[in-house]
Amino acid sequence: MIWGTKIVTIEENILKNYETNEGIIMTNLNEIIDDLRSANTDEIVNVVAREHRTNQQLLARNVFEILKHWSDDYEKGNYDARNEATVRLANEMVSGSELSQGKIYLPYI
Repeated sequence: MIWGTKIVTIEENILKNYETNEGIIMTNLNEIIDDLRSANTDEIVNVVAREHRTNQQLLARNVFEILKHWSDDYEKGNYDARNEATVRLANEMVSGSELSQGKIYLPYI
């Protein structure tokens, strides 16, 4: 009976997570990533480049933070063959840039 209780608790925690903003973002991001598997990169770049400039800034802020995170993962050895090229390239991009100093400020205008 303990296992049954643990399973219910795990399911409740999963449902609570999906009710949070982070859970919603995670679900939406997973759908976007799945769509990227078959998307044309040039088309994605063109769509983002035509997006409202405030939205470009918001997207860039997140992209830069992701690059910083991957760079940190590379330095910590927190990667495997599936993402090694990504974290290595992110580290090369971040090293010596403003990103290596910590968080960058991109205003929301």
